[in-house]
Amino acid sequence: MKQTIIQWCQIFGSFNEDVHWSKLKGEQVLIADFDREMILKVSGLSLEEWNSYHKNLKRLRDKFFAHFDIDSTEDYLPKLDSALVIADSYRDWLYDLLSTANELGQLMEVGFVKSQEFRNKIENEFIP
Repeated sequence: MKQTIIQWCQIFGSFNEDVHWSKLKGEQVLIADFDREMILKVSGLSLEEWNSYHKNLKRLRDKFFAHFDIDSTEDYLPKLDSALVIADSYRDWLYDLLSTANELGQLMEVGFVKSQEFRNKIENEFIP
C-alpha cells in the first residue's frame, strides 16, 4: 500500500512532479485531454470532495510514507476506491493516446493493456 500511495501521488499529487497528469494537458492533440473534469466524473466526487481527498492522500504520503513524521498522532487512512478508479481512468486514457499515436505511425507499440483486461488477467491467475 505504501508504494501504491507514493506512486499515485507522483501522478495525481503535487503539480511540480515531473509525471503529474496535468503535464500532458494541451501538449498533445490526438485525443481529448485528461483533465480535472474527467477525474470528477469517474470518481463521482465533487470539486470540494476531490480537493479534500487529494489533500488527505498527499498528507498520508508525506507524514507516513515518504517523510515519516514520528510526532504525528494521526491515524487517518482514506478509502482508496476513488484513487483506483482515477488511476484506471488515467491508464485507459494513456492507452488510448498511445494507441492513437501508434495508428498514426508515431509509435511502435503501446506495451500495456487497458485496466479491465489487466484486472481480468490478474483474476484469472487465482482461478484454480
